Order: sequence, then structure tokens, then C-alpha cells
Amino acid sequence: MTKLIVLLAGAMFVCLSADRLRSAGQTAALPKFEVATIKPTRSQGQVAEGRCHGVDSKYSATAAASAPPLGRCRYTLATLRSLVFFAYRESPEQNPTILGAEGWMTSELYDIEAKADDPATATEAQMKLMLQSLLREQFHLEVHVEVHEEPGFALHEVPSGAKLKATAGAEPKPGGLNQTPMGGTVILPDNGGRLMKGNGLSMARLANFVGGILGRPVENKTDLNGLYDVTLNWTPEVGESIGPASGNSTDPAGPSFVTAVREQWGLRLDSEKVPVHVLVIDHAEKPPQN
Repeated sequence: MTKLIVLLAGAMFVCLSADRLRSAGQTAALPKFEVATIKPTRSQGQVAEGRCHGVDSKYSATAAASAPPLGRCRYTLATLRSLVFFAYRESPEQNPTILGAEGWMTSELYDIEAKADDPATATEAQMKLMLQSLLREQFHLEVHVEVHEEPGFALHEVPSGAKLKATAGAEPKPGGLNQTPMGGTVILPDNGGRLMKGNGLSMARLANFVGGILGRPVENKTDLNGLYDVTLNWTPEVGESIGPASGNSTDPAGPSFVTAVREQWGLRLDSEKVPVHVLVIDHAEKPPQN
């Protein structure tokens, strides 16, 4: 039996046993946290963040410093929309569109602390299912996933092969804090052009980066499965707004972004329709506070 304890003064504490919750619109039951707390955010000056720490989680050295203990999820200054994003995306590389999040779902903030029944064995995927269970129970959340075909690009290797440098020491270690240098990118001004530096990037993350620059979805269709350290120099086109620029370009005839990707990374971009994952919020209610 799920137990709900409500305190006055606007804070709600949800104590959960390890039974199962039947998900909305599905027949399979979801695992649940052993204990979890949800509180409306009251303090000021915090930084919005959130993550779950499973035995297979991977962190950069910077992220590891603020990671929750093993077997726990922690979210601060989180809207319902952001919680849906974290709970339902299929992988850290995925950046799904979310529809139906309106009003309080994008403005009211919550802090969540939650602990798995067996912290030493819970995987990150299992903890995401527990988070889904918590959202469905306390927010009466109902969501469904759609896959839309939209104009975008497919990322392929050129015939001569990719020119990407494999990240050293990128193999994750079981359990604990896997401090792999993954997923970091920065864009810097470079004599009026742009310089992108990235370390520990999977091809899915690299495709997301390329899509962000081009403003279109990009699907990885290479056979590359590792993590890579990359740099890219290009001259931005009119209207390109990602990344800072300063001064006058010393090379006005520098490569466009697409040309730089082909020449410097050995990857080509083909225009085609690509699948885009969309999370649709069908129903949600504010959790009880009194």
C-alpha cells in the first residue's frame, strides 16, 4: 500500500513502499522508490539540476562532484516539464520535443529526493522507471510517445572514412562514479569564426550538436560506436546564432559548417526525413499540498 503523508506549510512528503504501480495506459507495472519526497521549491539562489545515480551511471569529473549518492535521484528547481524530460527520454543523447506542457507545468518548481529499494543494484534505467511511477502517482501524469517524420539530415561517413579521434580511457567502470570525460562541448569565438571543442562525445550526441547548429533534426547513420574528442572550425552563415562571435573574420572565405563537418570530421550530411521523438502530456494535476 502506498502511503501519503501531507504536512502543512506547503511541503509534502511522500513515503513509498516497494509495491508496484500500474502505469497509465499500459498493462505493465512499474517499479517504485522505497522512499521519496516531493516539496515545492522555497529557497532562493539554487541552481536547477537533476540526475539519478545508478550502478551504471557515467559522470564527467565536474558532474561527479554534485552527483547524488548511489541509488538515489535528486532534482532541484524542477518543473513538471523538466521532470517528464528526464524520466521519459530514452537516453542522455535523446532530446525529445515535449507537447502539452502549459501553464503551471512550466513555471511551478519542485525539489525531489528519492531512494531505490536496493541502492547497490539499481540501474539508471530502473530508477527512471521509478521516477515515471512517482510522477504518475503524485501528478496523475498521463503521457504518450509519438514518432514524427520531419525534414532533417542523416549523418554518414565519407567514403574515405571518418577523421575522429577516439577518447582515451572512455570505458565505463561497473558501480561507483564512472568519471568518463563524456558529453562536454564548448563553442568559442575564433577571429570572427567559430571554434567548437568537444570531448567524450558519442555519435548520437555529436548528431544532436550538429542539429542544434543547423536548426534541424539530425539522425546518426554511421557505424561508429565509440566516444570521440573533436574540434571544428567554421565561418558562421547569416542568421546563425549558436555560440559567440567577435571581431572581423580574417578568413571570410572560411568553410561553412556543413563543409567543415565533411572536411574536418570526415562526415557528410544528406537531406532526408528523419524520425523525431515527441513526448505528449495528455493529463497532469498539481500534487496535493494540504
